[in-house]
Amino acid sequence: MGLAYWFDVDLPGYLLWIAPLGWIYVFFLALVLVRYYPLPPESVLLARPAWMQQMARPLWLALMVALIIAATFAGWLAFSSKEVWVVPFFVLFTLCAMRYLAGRPAPLWVRHVNAYSFGIYLAHPMFFVLTDLVVEPLSLPIGVYALLLMVVGVVGSVGLNKLANTTTAGAMLFGKQLKVSH
Repeated sequence: MGLAYWFDVDLPGYLLWIAPLGWIYVFFLALVLVRYYPLPPESVLLARPAWMQQMARPLWLALMVALIIAATFAGWLAFSSKEVWVVPFFVLFTLCAMRYLAGRPAPLWVRHVNAYSFGIYLAHPMFFVLTDLVVEPLSLPIGVYALLLMVVGVVGSVGLNKLANTTTAGAMLFGKQLKVSH
């Protein structure tokens, strides 16, 4: 993604983000998290590297948020999930969150959302666009608009995922729904 911005490659719509290379950092981050934050209690917890301990400090996340706010007031940022500044923000947020969530069991609602996570990932942009077609984004306060996007994005994506999982072909397209243990 950084190279696409550096060389001013402007692919239409979400094409840059749909391509697997646009999200490769997420897979590497997942590999790191799995290695240093094992889930089963009997797993051996490896010592986290110094860089990971340092980057997991809330200070770095706070500085990133301050930078985003400053760049916003300067007019340098476009607010879209397709922007490159989202990547370091996401990584810092995840590392910081894992500092506090490691070793804790996921609540039931998190496990339910996780069961549909792949379908949510695939379908949420469609529901965001549908929300924008029905509601003019600037006609609502930003907090209400963001909440509406989250609710419509999750509820619509989960509903579509449930519908898709009624057939074998649909389950193959949207990912087979995981069973949630209580």
